[in-house]
Amino acid sequence: MRIELISIETECAQGDGFEKNASFFTMSCLYARYAFGVYANEQCKAAAGPNEDFSFKSFIPGKDAFEKHNLKIGVEYQDTYHTMSIEGDIDLDGDNHADSLLCDIVSNEDSSIHINDSALTLFVNYIDSPSDLQIIDIDRNDSYKEIVILESGLEALYPGFIRYTGSEIIHLGHLNGEFYVDGHGRVMTDKNVTLLTEPEICSGFYEVVNQQFVFKPLDIDRLENKYYTIRQDTEVYFIESGDAPGSFEPEYIWNMDMISLKKGERIKVNRIGVSPISGELIWLNITLDDHRTGNLYLSILS
Repeated sequence: MRIELISIETECAQGDGFEKNASFFTMSCLYARYAFGVYANEQCKAAAGPNEDFSFKSFIPGKDAFEKHNLKIGVEYQDTYHTMSIEGDIDLDGDNHADSLLCDIVSNEDSSIHINDSALTLFVNYIDSPSDLQIIDIDRNDSYKEIVILESGLEALYPGFIRYTGSEIIHLGHLNGEFYVDGHGRVMTDKNVTLLTEPEICSGFYEVVNQQFVFKPLDIDRLENKYYTIRQDTEVYFIESGDAPGSFEPEYIWNMDMISLKKGERIKVNRIGVSPISGELIWLNITLDDHRTGNLYLSILS
């Protein structure tokens, strides 16, 4: 699987051997995420923005924002890979003239995308269905409509976003997981929000800056040391501990207990662990109704 890069608008990775524009590794492997400094929370908080104008309730699932189109899409299976052919006309840059789209996308290969006289070569992970290509408008305030290729790999979704400006085809970036949009240019993945609680806990969102997705962290401090209500019955991985994780040790995985949380149960969230690389929510240090304190690992919710 190819590693893609996305900018994160924070200096949280500095001091850990990373540049300011830290790489966003689109992988779901738990060890890989922890290995790159998940716990540099204090630096992330220092770079975070305000939460006053943010509400997850303004977001809808990306799949509910897909637009109808008349593109001809076919998928053929050859040997161990799929080839998706796309042909048709659609206005992607908002100039009221249809743009000619023609491409053959091969899973796990470099593929060429042609729109009018422009071309883009892009590595595409696994695709196997015509529904893996969609049209979406992530920002109703601009003239563009984006192409989304719903790639998958390592048992996760890696949607890739492509924009045509009228003169150039631009890869805005890949995201990691199911995604949500607010229609005003903000995009969030299910790794940046947990729907375990009411209200939801969100670490931040993506916006397009200079034709590239940039992660905008929210102020996690405002979300800590507060009570939350469990949204529905669920089982979670939990390690009883008086301290929030300071560093990742693989033994945690094998020593975790499954506990049941019931709909309506209240928990106190003391600390929130966020990856400084991808902005993913990793763990919550919580106090349960029975006064036990420990760490709930969101990355491996059942």
